[in-house]
Amino acid sequence: MTRSRLYLILGIACLVGYSWLFYANWQMRQTEGIHLCFIRNVFGIPCPTCGSTHAVLRLFNGDISGAFYANPIGFVIFGIMVVLPPWLVYDLIANKSTLLGVYQKTEKIVRIKWIAAVLVALVLINWIWNFYKI
Repeated sequence: MTRSRLYLILGIACLVGYSWLFYANWQMRQTEGIHLCFIRNVFGIPCPTCGSTHAVLRLFNGDISGAFYANPIGFVIFGIMVVLPPWLVYDLIANKSTLLGVYQKTEKIVRIKWIAAVLVALVLINWIWNFYKI
């Protein structure tokens, strides 16, 4: 993937992600106990990432234990949402490609079969956790 394409995709993802958080925060203040997950609303079962929006919002408010209960994947999403925007801006202003380099190294690591299997297992464990919480 080219630098321009990656940075455009990540920039749009950041914009959409923060827009979703603002909308979700507003929506949750309007309606108590709302489920924002499309899969949960349609099929009645949680998806592996159910609760991640709540988790990220709780982390932004400093509620670490509440965020963990909502969905541990929220910690990863929160970290990305905090680190990614300034990193993109830095690379664009300094005309560097540090983020692209890390992306390419990470992609190579994730393609290693045993690492991919561990990551899939973690997602499945998280999904079981979501069923347990119901």
